[in-house]
Amino acid sequence: MRARLGAAALCAVLLCGCSMQEVSDRIPVSAAALDSRGDGLLLTAQTITISGDDTAPETENQSIEAKSVEQGMDRCGQALFWTTAETAILDEGLAKNSRTEQIQALTEEPSIRPSVRLCVARDTEGRDILETEDRADGLATLLDNAVQEGRAVDMPLYQALDDQQTDGVDLALPALTVEQDRVRTAGTAVFHGETLCGYLEEDETAVLALLRGDTHRMVLYDTDGSRFVLTGVHTVFSVSDEGAALSLRGKLLDSSEEQTQRAARLCQTTCRDLMQTLQEWNSDALGLGRELLRTHPESFSTADWEARYPTIPVSITVSLTRTQGGSRE
Repeated sequence: MRARLGAAALCAVLLCGCSMQEVSDRIPVSAAALDSRGDGLLLTAQTITISGDDTAPETENQSIEAKSVEQGMDRCGQALFWTTAETAILDEGLAKNSRTEQIQALTEEPSIRPSVRLCVARDTEGRDILETEDRADGLATLLDNAVQEGRAVDMPLYQALDDQQTDGVDLALPALTVEQDRVRTAGTAVFHGETLCGYLEEDETAVLALLRGDTHRMVLYDTDGSRFVLTGVHTVFSVSDEGAALSLRGKLLDSSEEQTQRAARLCQTTCRDLMQTLQEWNSDALGLGRELLRTHPESFSTADWEARYPTIPVSITVSLTRTQGGSRE
């Protein structure tokens, strides 16, 4: 925890040109929440107090109502050191109605790092998430683990801005919620343009994270409870006027040939189900349109792609290599 906070403070010094003395006089922010309030917002900063003894850093939440992110940060005062923030949370109201505006505002604020992870608060407010998770590195650790394990997509602010501004790709943000007085990941908020289409649940999120390259590991469960662990997975997309092809390759831990074939079929079905959901929502969260724009720019137009995407044929092939042994992990 001290290593994480120390690295963040050092990064802050390098980015803003502050001296170490100036940093020590200010209060670092670990996370921020933006909740809708009428025609404005409620900005909550989770700050960290680091004492000189061996006790864990303490957190405190400070909330300010404002018309914009910039105004809210100004009202919080110069004492807060925003460069250390690692997580930014939008409530569902802002995600639905002014997501583009908030992403742009966060991006243009020089004291917010472009690597800060952007999330959506599902069925709760962002402020409630900060109040529930009061460990200084709690949210950052939660998201780190969730991304590594394929339970959340990885969406730093700079990537969210790029997806928001690029034709042929729709935004997908990790969702957080409060359940039984604990913060947990709650799937993925999926968008089409400015519209929040819905939420992918945990099993669908695992597939999306895998196909996007956010993780190279996934656990599959068959209907009989069998558990298959896929590792070293890589996906290749190919998109043309005729349709799209997804090719997935990876390894299956401790598997027999029969288990490998069974897992490959299950993985193919799971990927196909996800694609069907995304096409029904008209959300190109995988960025197939962006791939078409990259490889066949002469064939791409935004309006044409939006009309074609829900019905384009998508072929999915899965090739798994078995490891030695016949037991399942």
